[in-house]
Amino acid sequence: MGIQTMQDALYYPYINFKDSNWIKTMSLFYNRIYRIVPISIESSYVNDSDEIKPLIESGMIGKSFNSIEQYSKQASKLFIEKLGQWNAQTLKHNNEFSRIHTYKMDHQVRNLFEEMGFSSKDNWMEVPDYLVSQYMLYLAEFISENNKLSLLTDKTEWWTATNYYRYDGEIESSYADYYRNRTPYSIFSIMLENLLPKDLSDVPADKIITFREKRVDEIKNLRQAITQLN
Repeated sequence: MGIQTMQDALYYPYINFKDSNWIKTMSLFYNRIYRIVPISIESSYVNDSDEIKPLIESGMIGKSFNSIEQYSKQASKLFIEKLGQWNAQTLKHNNEFSRIHTYKMDHQVRNLFEEMGFSSKDNWMEVPDYLVSQYMLYLAEFISENNKLSLLTDKTEWWTATNYYRYDGEIESSYADYYRNRTPYSIFSIMLENLLPKDLSDVPADKIITFREKRVDEIKNLRQAITQLN
C-alpha cells in the first residue's frame, strides 16, 4: 500500500516489520525503506524476523529516523488542533490499547495523555488505539513530506486513514473530481502490490539482494515508468 514515486520510503506505524513476506516484496521496488525508531529505544525492543535480517544489515530496509523532535513537535501541535474534528472510518474508537514511546511525542501530547489518566513506564505509554493511530498518521506524514519519502504501510486501514487525513475528511469530493476528470492519481496508490511478486516467503533475503544488484537498471526503469503514469 501507499505507492508514490520516490525511490525511498518510510514504513509506519510500527517499529518492527510485521509481515516479512510483504517487506521483502516492497524491497524489490524501493531503494531504501526507513522506519521510526527513537534513539532512546533499546535494541531489545527492535525484534525483527531472522528472515529479513540480511536486508536490514545491507541497509536496504530498517534504517532508522531517530532524531524526530522537530517532527514530533509539528505532529503534536496538529494532533491537538485536529483532535475530535475528524475520525477516519477505519480507525474507529474501540477498547484496544497500543503502546507508544514517549520520545515520539512532544510534551504537549504527553501531558494531554497523562491528564487523560494514561501514565508512562520506562518511556512507554499505554493509550487507546484510536488516539495512537491518529497521532502516528501525523508524525509519519511530516517525516515523509520533509524527507521526500513515500509513505508505506502494510495495513489497508492505515493507508485509507492516511488518505482521509490528507484530504482533511473531504475525500468524497476528491473522488468526485476523479470521476469528472478521469485522472489516474486518485486510485494509483493501491496498485504496487499487483505489480510485484506476492509470495516471497520461500525466497531467502540474500537472493533478493543479489536480484536487486543484478536488476538495478530494470528496477529504476520501473520506478520511472510509474512516475510517468502518475
